[in-house]
Amino acid sequence: MKRNLIAVSLVLLFGLALTLQPLKAQVYGDFDTIRIVYNTPYVELGSDKTVIPVSAFGLPPNWIQDLDDGYAYPTGIDIGFPFEYNGEVYNKVWICVNGFMTFTPPPFYPSKEPKGLFIQNVSYPNNVIAPFWGDHRLRQDAERFNGYMPSEISFKSDVVNGIFTVQWKNLNVNDQTVKSSVANFQARIYKSVDPYSSQGNIEFAYGQIGGNTYDPGTLVVTKNASVGIKGEFSDFLNGLEFQKSDNSYDILVARTSQRVTNEWTPSGGNEKRIKFNASIRYNVEQWWGDGDADMSKGFGNKHYNLPQNRFVTVNDARVVMRSIATKVPLDSVRKRNAFHADVNHNGRYWWVNPNTLQDITWRDKLEYQNLPPLVNSLKSIFYKANEYDAAMMMLYMSARIPDLPWLLDTIPLYGKITVNDIKASGLKFGASQKISNNTFTFPVYLNGYANGPIGIAFELNSNVTDVKTTSNDVITEYNNGSVVLAGIGEYDAQTPIAYVTVNSATNDLLANNVKFNDRKAEDVTMLLAGVEDPQNLSISNTPNPFTVSTVISAQITNPGVYTVNIYDATGCKVKTLTSGELNAGIATFVWDGSNDANQTVQSGIYIYRLMGENVSFSGKVIFSK
Repeated sequence: MKRNLIAVSLVLLFGLALTLQPLKAQVYGDFDTIRIVYNTPYVELGSDKTVIPVSAFGLPPNWIQDLDDGYAYPTGIDIGFPFEYNGEVYNKVWICVNGFMTFTPPPFYPSKEPKGLFIQNVSYPNNVIAPFWGDHRLRQDAERFNGYMPSEISFKSDVVNGIFTVQWKNLNVNDQTVKSSVANFQARIYKSVDPYSSQGNIEFAYGQIGGNTYDPGTLVVTKNASVGIKGEFSDFLNGLEFQKSDNSYDILVARTSQRVTNEWTPSGGNEKRIKFNASIRYNVEQWWGDGDADMSKGFGNKHYNLPQNRFVTVNDARVVMRSIATKVPLDSVRKRNAFHADVNHNGRYWWVNPNTLQDITWRDKLEYQNLPPLVNSLKSIFYKANEYDAAMMMLYMSARIPDLPWLLDTIPLYGKITVNDIKASGLKFGASQKISNNTFTFPVYLNGYANGPIGIAFELNSNVTDVKTTSNDVITEYNNGSVVLAGIGEYDAQTPIAYVTVNSATNDLLANNVKFNDRKAEDVTMLLAGVEDPQNLSISNTPNPFTVSTVISAQITNPGVYTVNIYDATGCKVKTLTSGELNAGIATFVWDGSNDANQTVQSGIYIYRLMGENVSFSGKVIFSK
């Protein structure tokens, strides 16, 4: 039973990411898309560029000249304006011969391996912008007598227009034995147009390849370089995963793809550039938990300068839920997505050390209240949001609470719990239905009564192919085996809130990591329907019906590991009688009518099933108290 429903529109937006270390964001949260900029030809820097002398390139700590893997200048090069990247603001870069630059001092080791863009290791640089990372070499002017094209690495800081450009010209790329393998490319970073943030866009541009006037060869080795940007902790965006011809893109793929180049130009043409589009930030301290998970009220965005009831939408709830389903949490840095999505004000945490996270349990009005003694800066505080925050957003949109954040412990409810109602604390699954081979659907219920917001998340041991909610007051996200539900309304234990379809090769379906309204709930196990029993096997019990106990006997052909479970009529597991090695022959098991908590079950029909060694067979028994 559900009453007082609201209709909601469904808008999908990808989730953004969470840092797993202190004081840093991740590049997922800094850039919302990777696009191609069309009709923007490659333009070589003019005479006002600054050419970096070959003597400037070396490796720390001694900075001996290195034209194979070196970086320009021990102190780096000034950008000319502040540029926010990966949660911090930088003013200089270190430019590497190998086709990338980094905002942080380089490691002591050569960075030849282009897949270093995807690797977290002390041997590889962090905070990298890489238009064409490979094993390259800077050729000196005197080397033209040996048939090599002299190379040049230069930069230009256009402070007036807010553009910093690095240019690799006639660089001997990827195979130093091939004299004709030269290429021209640029990385450009743009000063932010957002008055509240220093985060700007990044572009990669690609020019001519080949054309070595000192060698008659035409071969250019452009394959197996990496293109993209990298953060601090194994976070990266692959620049080759830009939008397709239909203008669609999947930035989630860019977060995981380790694809490298196989053609020139990586952008698809000299008149095209790869652009990393910066997410606009509107960072206002007093708005912790205001519900703007998608940052749509940011400067220049569609809800800029609008009241809370305009910028909090269903999309904000979906952003939170998508992040949970995909296991790519929201950007955790203060003033970013999770900061605004933590509407219940219980999502603060800090890192005791790089491997130990500690939650701050106080629900305070201001983020600097009740901080642990060891936390001496708000930069050390991070934020997270969950499915219950999404439900609270929906509660606000239905006008049942006046504003967000909601710091009170009470929520205005419709109706009241009767003496026969049990307050919901988790989930239960109903009997499954077989749709096709290995495909099943089953209903999801609350295990009691609820009136107000519901936030649910669980993980199945099978692949989820579809989730359908039973009304518009519940929305859902799912990915692989993760399911997230959020809604508002009045619910009982007899009416499903959703139907889940799975593809499963196993008979037992397990839901673990179950969360209900901000609390850990019990795992749920059920028996999937439609599994055929093998021939020449038998199972039975006596007495049937029974009141005290019954003996279950099974004929086992092959020795091995078996499990015997009891299920109720809806398919939910009641008790495990055995799980382990069994010999061939007759095996017997006794069930006394209790569940796994040693509580006596209700009278009714139950199913016993033995599974193992690629077989499964079952029977029915009636328990009468």
